[in-house]
Amino acid sequence: MEAHQLSTKAARVGFDWENVAAIFDKLHEEIGELRVAIEDHANSRDETHHARVREELGDLLFAVTNIARHLQVEPEAALKLTNRKFRLRFGLIQLRAKRHCVCPAYRVHRIATTRKLARVATGDLLVFLLGDFIGADPK
Repeated sequence: MEAHQLSTKAARVGFDWENVAAIFDKLHEEIGELRVAIEDHANSRDETHHARVREELGDLLFAVTNIARHLQVEPEAALKLTNRKFRLRFGLIQLRAKRHCVCPAYRVHRIATTRKLARVATGDLLVFLLGDFIGADPK
């Protein structure tokens, strides 16, 4: 990721965060700024506000990238891992819906239950596929 490369280059010459806690403070600040930008955009639908949303979202992502760098985690690799988990879990949700002939009006509580089950299924796929968990409330 370009953000990772830029922040690594800056850190080499001493332009860096003191610690991860300081980056988390910045992350919280950026979340607040993004929320304000989103609210402003929702109220006006103005392109200027939309540009601000993009800018604040970029700032938030940049801060997250700095956390990854400080923890010696390659952000692109971490994101790819999450994408694989999401694909697996969403695939299981789709399979579950097909198996039970669920229409597009799949109820919210069923989606939440199935999502929880998909998380569990990541570690125990066979039990998930063979079991009838609809209506269960896994913890």
